Amino acid sequence: MANYVLTIIMRKLLILFYAIILTTGVMAQTTETAKKGMPNIPGTFLFDYGSNFLSTHNHDTLKTKIFNSVSLNAYYIYEFKINESGQFTFNPGIGVGIDKIAFKDDRGLFSVIDDVSGNRETVVMPLTTAFTDGKSFKKSLMAMTYIDVPLEFRYHANPDDRNRSFKVAVGGRIGVLVNQKTKFKYTTIDDASGNSQDMKVKYHQNYDINRFRFGTTLRVGIGFFNVFYYHNFSQIFNADSGPDGTKVSNYTLGLTLSGF
Repeated sequence: MANYVLTIIMRKLLILFYAIILTTGVMAQTTETAKKGMPNIPGTFLFDYGSNFLSTHNHDTLKTKIFNSVSLNAYYIYEFKINESGQFTFNPGIGVGIDKIAFKDDRGLFSVIDDVSGNRETVVMPLTTAFTDGKSFKKSLMAMTYIDVPLEFRYHANPDDRNRSFKVAVGGRIGVLVNQKTKFKYTTIDDASGNSQDMKVKYHQNYDINRFRFGTTLRVGIGFFNVFYYHNFSQIFNADSGPDGTKVSNYTLGLTLSGF
C-alpha cells in the first residue's frame, strides 16, 4: 500500500513539475523581445539512448541480448552556475527512464505460484514451457519504467559557445519504479490447415523488481552530442527475490542528445 501511494505521489509531482516548466516558459517568452522568435524555456531537455549490460554477482541465470537490451531516458535539466562565467554548473533535473532487458536462449522471466509453498516467486523458464503452442520465439524481455531525478556537475570548456564546446559531466541519478512488465512475441505451431499465427503477449505483474535505483553517470561530448556511461549501484531485484537467488545490477553505454 505504501509503495502504491508513493507511486501516485511521484506521478502527481512529475505532472506538476512539467506544468510549472511550461508556465515559466510561456511567462519568459512574453517578457523577451520579439527578436528572439522562439520560446525562451529555462533549462534544457536531454535524451539518452544506450545498451544495457548485466553485472551478475551470483551466476548467469539471466543471459541477455545486448542489442535488444536498451535504455531510454528523457529528462528536463535546469542549470545553476557555480562560477560567474558558467564554466562550472550544477544541473538537477527530473524525467522518465525506461530500461529493457532482452533474454536469449528462448527463456523468459515469469511470476508464478509455487506448487509446494503456495507463495508467488519470480523465475526464469523456457518459453516452450510457458507457451506450449509456440513454435518459434522472436522476443522475450522485461521493461522497467522509472521516474528519475538526475543530478550532474558539468564543466564547459567554452561557456560562451556551448553548441561547439567540449564538456564533461559527472553525477548520478536516483529513481523510483512506476511500472514493470514483460513482453513476448512468438509464432504458434501450425494448425490442421498448416496455418500459424504471430502472437504478442504482455504481462503486468510483480517481478520483485527493486522499487528504487541509484547510480553514477559520466558524460563526455561536444555541443549537443555526448557519450555516457551509467552504473547502477542498486540491484535490479529485491534482496533474495531474484530468479534462483540471482543478484544482478546493470550498467549502460550510449549516446546523449541535449541542448534544446
